[in-house]
Amino acid sequence: MNNTSIKSVYLAQAVDLRDGKAIAAASNVKSALLSMKVVTFDPSGAFSLAGNVLEDPDQTRQGEYIFGVNLFAFLNADLRVFVYTGSASWGMPIELYTAVRKRLPFIFLDFTLVPKTPVYLRELFNLADAVDGLHIHSPLKTFLTDLVHNLPSEAREHLTCWTATFDMDEEKNWGEGNNEHQD
Repeated sequence: MNNTSIKSVYLAQAVDLRDGKAIAAASNVKSALLSMKVVTFDPSGAFSLAGNVLEDPDQTRQGEYIFGVNLFAFLNADLRVFVYTGSASWGMPIELYTAVRKRLPFIFLDFTLVPKTPVYLRELFNLADAVDGLHIHSPLKTFLTDLVHNLPSEAREHLTCWTATFDMDEEKNWGEGNNEHQD
């Protein structure tokens, strides 16, 4: 996978529990992707909703539609880019788990400035054989380098990046008797 083969990105982020920092980080990443001429699906701005449509039992069809569109975009994008700012959101960790389980390539951008990665993220990175994206050779290195270069300098300052490419020709060892990766 090289930079020119990545034409579409799913921009994973905390949508349910976002603050100003999360909104700014996602906006910076989205702008960088747009400057790279990559089609970007941003679930935070994909739909306009009146009130609490998703909490209304009479609006089940709308909720199913939104979930279906998001899932289609997530599964079919060339790459998933996760924007992490330390939010307590539960949606993004589920999407990261799904990417790992389904062996979907991703870039994880950590804007938290926290020196220790949370345990649940470390475990998912280990399962994915994810690597520090800026310091090791990876098929995504050129894309990631361009993406980071297009971010504002203050956003790049303490950024930590992880990549998982999932060579689809190579079988992943998920442990004795664990076939969870096979759907």
